[in-house]
Amino acid sequence: MTEPGSDTRQRLLDTAIGEFARAGFDGATVREICRIADASVNAVNYHFGDKQQLYVEAVKAAHR
Repeated sequence: MTEPGSDTRQRLLDTAIGEFARAGFDGATVREICRIADASVNAVNYHFGDKQQLYVEAVKAAHR
């Protein structure tokens, strides 16, 4: 059984990897990442805390 919200978390990570690669940390916005991932801005806060922690987790995921 999957953890509730794990699909949303994964979509955010996958999208963030691409957006941070394309636009860099300063150029990528949480709002745009959420729009592309079809998730609410609150989902970033829930799963990652903030944009910086989303970035850290995206970099870790990209290196796996």
